[in-house]
Amino acid sequence: MAIVEAAASGLQVVSTRVGGIPEVLPPELITLSEPTVSGLVAALNSAISLRKRRLYVDPYQAHQLVSSMYNWRDIARRTEVVYDKVNFCCNPTDPERMSIFMKFGYMTGPLFCLVLGLGRILMWLCNLFVPIEDIDIAVNYPISNEHAKQNTL
Repeated sequence: MAIVEAAASGLQVVSTRVGGIPEVLPPELITLSEPTVSGLVAALNSAISLRKRRLYVDPYQAHQLVSSMYNWRDIARRTEVVYDKVNFCCNPTDPERMSIFMKFGYMTGPLFCLVLGLGRILMWLCNLFVPIEDIDIAVNYPISNEHAKQNTL
């Protein structure tokens, strides 16, 4: 997140070529290096050289580019899609879940099963005191186009 904010502020980003970092920003906004001291030194020198020769992306253009790649509504939508896939694709029953937990190890598996059981008991007790039928369900209200335009980042 910090590198996206730095790039959106018009800064030339220098980072190591590990994990998902190379996919976060386009090459013109980031200088990537190997995860070594010498690699970082070389990347920093390269970024400084680009700056001295004025071969960097204009800060306004960098901001526009990052803004087009990342906006909170789009990120929220993509995150929701992932959560929906996880939530609806595989929802194992408690015995199936316990079977999965038991593969986690001699001590960890039974511990996870115990936590699952205690959670179910807690939910049962909560339902005794406040039945689920007495809980109001939040309604999903659609956002009007005018309201959406006002809240667009």
